[in-house]
Amino acid sequence: MSDSPKQPLFTETVRREFFERRVLVLDGPLDDDNGTLLATQLIALATEDPSADISLWIHSPGGSVPAMLAIRDIMRAIPNDVSTLVFGIAYSANQFSRSGARLLRLVSFPPTGRRETVMNDEKKSGRGTKAKSTGPEFTPEEKAAMKERAKELKAEAARGKKEADLESEVLAKIAEMPKSDRTMAERIHALVKANAPELKPKLWYGMPAYAKDGKVVCYFTSADKFKARYASFGFDEAANLDEGSMWATSFALTKLTATDEKKLGELVKKAVS
Repeated sequence: MSDSPKQPLFTETVRREFFERRVLVLDGPLDDDNGTLLATQLIALATEDPSADISLWIHSPGGSVPAMLAIRDIMRAIPNDVSTLVFGIAYSANQFSRSGARLLRLVSFPPTGRRETVMNDEKKSGRGTKAKSTGPEFTPEEKAAMKERAKELKAEAARGKKEADLESEVLAKIAEMPKSDRTMAERIHALVKANAPELKPKLWYGMPAYAKDGKVVCYFTSADKFKARYASFGFDEAANLDEGSMWATSFALTKLTATDEKKLGELVKKAVS
């Protein structure tokens, strides 16, 4: 087995079968995309059954530190026991991610010396096996959003959706919103398409979003989504809005005036420039 996996070891079909059995797989470099997928899958499985164990199988040379931190924090936040199984290598960020698991199961293939070593970091840290997490707690709305994202990624991988299908899903989600949110979302949708036609509509954590080359540039969050007192329009990292050492990436919205629409239109154009 290579020490640096360049191609995934498992097909999407196999991954889906593993997911149904509450097994997640990282078999390549950890990046923002597969890190987001793993994080949302952890939340989805925890929401589905808070008491059932989850397994994470790793063969990876490492990668994104932010993705690693997100996975570690979610492991500590969810009530489930998460075991990690190393079937090859787990360098760099992956060693740190493993520290978030309550039960660590290390396996080397082919075996070198002892076939299997089991460590219980609950005992090592002095915590009981049923210890409560001291990490961040997610609200029901946040858990629902992460679960939606897991479903979105799973569906996209399974069907290879066409752009028209993705936009139809965005419009359907907008239609479900309360009237005040729906009115703004419809205008935002039209505004983005008029000012940056190269952006492709898609759902992102159950929110209308607009992507370029597969990466989300901007998105609309309804007030109802997270029970906030206002809606918001935000820009993700792919947006080209850099201005000095500090710039705004999110705007609170209680309504949209003509002046607001003009300003947001200019920002959307700049974001894709």
